[in-house]
Amino acid sequence: MINDKNDLFSRKLETKDVKIDGYGTFRIIEVSAEAQQNFEKVLEEKKSKIDAMCQLIVDSVIREDSSTLFSKEDIPKLKKLPVKPILELFNAILKLNKIGQEEVEDLAKNS
Repeated sequence: MINDKNDLFSRKLETKDVKIDGYGTFRIIEVSAEAQQNFEKVLEEKKSKIDAMCQLIVDSVIREDSSTLFSKEDIPKLKKLPVKPILELFNAILKLNKIGQEEVEDLAKNS
């Protein structure tokens, strides 16, 4: 059977709850093509790795209703947090999406 485009468009993105010690539990969602584009744009602008990590967190941490928990305006506040929760969320997002550190480094090099 050949699928219809609606089969592709109707698929829900996978989510996972991630516990960050000292901060609580957060829900992350699979990276959409749009979120990937936002992440790559930050890399192309030659911003820091932390800026890129925070952008991916903004696009990938969601509320129970699937709306994003953070906005772009929260990036400066995220950057003032200790690095531990940022790294844990970022690494959980990579793991959910089966993206290895090598792929992230390749993206950064090609930007």
